[in-house]
Amino acid sequence: MPHNIDNRRRRERRQSRALQKAVRRFNAFERQPTAGAKNPAERFRLWLKRWRARHPTESRGEEALSRIYKLEHATLK
Repeated sequence: MPHNIDNRRRRERRQSRALQKAVRRFNAFERQPTAGAKNPAERFRLWLKRWRARHPTESRGEEALSRIYKLEHATLK
């Protein structure tokens, strides 16, 4: 097997595991019993970790992604 295919599979597995871990953490945070007292900065930090895992080639900064985060949460409410 050529090495570039092997490297691609490893990278895809690594990114997939990172995404699953980030999603599990974010979901666990959302299920916490103190729903009214959630820390917005912590919520954004976890969301950003999930976003980076889901979009590994995304090069936008945190300011641009914070606008995306606000739009996503505005549409959910």
